[in-house]
Amino acid sequence: MWHDNHPAIPVGYEWHSKVGSKKRPHKKKKVYTLSGTCVFKVEVAGKPGKATVGFSFKYAIDPSKGKKTASRSAAPAVTTKAVLDG
Repeated sequence: MWHDNHPAIPVGYEWHSKVGSKKRPHKKKKVYTLSGTCVFKVEVAGKPGKATVGFSFKYAIDPSKGKKTASRSAAPAVTTKAVLDG
């Protein structure tokens, strides 16, 4: 599992990821899961708190094309949560 921390990400930032490497190459036809989570401060009706946004999707290498493609077996999952202080 890989982790990154950006304390001041601007609005409109596009999440991105690099998957597979020479040291740890992908295996053809194996289904992998890529996920991400972002936690940030919010204020709702004057109350401070934290919000969490996450995503998860499955993908596999197409052995006939050698390309990374989204898996046809599952739709992406998106989660959101806001917890206010007090």
